[in-house]
Amino acid sequence: MAKEKSFDAIFQDLRITVQDIAKTNWTVDGKENLAELICDYLTQNREKIEEEYSYINHRIKRKYMSTCDGLLDRHKCAAAFMMAFLEIIETPHRQGLFYTTLKERLAIFIGLSIMATMMNEELLDMEKKKSDGALVDVDKYKECWNTIAYWKKNKEEFVFPNVICDTNPYHNNWALELHYAQKENRLFALSLANELFCIEMHNRLLAKYDL
Repeated sequence: MAKEKSFDAIFQDLRITVQDIAKTNWTVDGKENLAELICDYLTQNREKIEEEYSYINHRIKRKYMSTCDGLLDRHKCAAAFMMAFLEIIETPHRQGLFYTTLKERLAIFIGLSIMATMMNEELLDMEKKKSDGALVDVDKYKECWNTIAYWKKNKEEFVFPNVICDTNPYHNNWALELHYAQKENRLFALSLANELFCIEMHNRLLAKYDL
């Protein structure tokens, strides 16, 4: 389990990730750089998001963990940040430029970015222990290394499962789920954390057979 990250560390990691993407032509409808917009949203609403994230973080510990002194794993940590983002950020009303679920798709991107950063930290932590002569679970190290390598091979994006009985891509369906769950006040941290866990496990399995 990766160490729980402070909000400041999460925020800084997100800005670095988004700024890297901003170097490419990542646009909405080919008109506006989406990465730059995310940076603006995060900067303008940082304090509000931080307060909401802290509230959700402590609520998860208080209601669903045996001790409030425990640390959230990366899936719950990312889920808490996604929920805070969805609660605070309002989708800008720009005709023809933003879709109904833009905010939810940004939340998915942010949640997966946090999870990937924490996976990288887990790998670096194991590599440091190896260099210091400490015992490391070889299978766990290899699986983590393969997953990170697979993730980077795919332009640092998580691969979503193929849909079975639908024409919409998986991430579109997920964004719709988040949209209506929030609209009906049914966002649930543990369910969202489990979805993030399933996405990670899907990519771990793909990496296992790809490398």
